[in-house]
Amino acid sequence: MLSAGPQKVELLFWEGCPSYPEARDLLKEVLDEHGIRIPIEMREVRTQEEAVELAFPGSPTIRIDERDVDPAGAGAPPALACRVYRFPDGRTSPVPSRQQLEEAPFVSVIETAPNFDLPGVDGRNHSLEEYADVPVLVLVQSCNHCPYVLAWEGRIDALQREYADRGVKIVAISSNDATAYPADSFENMVEHAREAGYSCEYLYDDSQEIARALGSERTPEAFVFDADRRLVYHGAVDDNREEELVTTHYLRDAIEAALAGETPPIGDTPPVGCTVKWRS
Repeated sequence: MLSAGPQKVELLFWEGCPSYPEARDLLKEVLDEHGIRIPIEMREVRTQEEAVELAFPGSPTIRIDERDVDPAGAGAPPALACRVYRFPDGRTSPVPSRQQLEEAPFVSVIETAPNFDLPGVDGRNHSLEEYADVPVLVLVQSCNHCPYVLAWEGRIDALQREYADRGVKIVAISSNDATAYPADSFENMVEHAREAGYSCEYLYDDSQEIARALGSERTPEAFVFDADRRLVYHGAVDDNREEELVTTHYLRDAIEAALAGETPPIGDTPPVGCTVKWRS
């Protein structure tokens, strides 16, 4: 399986530019939001020779696993100089935008279903082994309070009801920090599932281990695994938060393809929703 995070995060800077602390602080915020616990390797570039050796296009430069967060500016001639980041709307900045950092490869989505053994709102623990004979397993990163989950949960549960007689299993998992977000506590999960009439199983990932293993970023976020437990689809449930405006049913199409032993027409889409609430 893929690592659920980067192996290396670097910030290269030149003391002559005062903006690198701002870039460092923003980078730390985004790493924290993604639940990435890895030290930022700070490296000061002191000479032009070092700039050439490191292909340093200016200060500050942030690289995730050797990849610049702003590929468009990475090819500038190496120099001891302040870097200028150009945004799509025409603005310039001495530091990268939050969007550029959010789009960096912080999270690698898993390739095969992770092992788990988690408590469910039905009072029983559920494990990956339990679903060994299920032809299609769908794991959905979820929670109680997120307005995006609330918008999509009815559609997700309707899919479980529709495909139950074909052996499909949809399992929702909440990994949110319930200390900071009490609405997402296990007790409230039990109540929410009862009120919503869930037919999906709803499990609690208190350690956040499964969210990290999956590489989850958002709630809701769907992961579809075929009979061999290979990931065949990852991302959004469909293409619109408003059900009446939906034109492409990503999750449904992926389930149908997996049942037929085929590759889904779309294998990956950006998940839409609230961020997973990681513990500090």
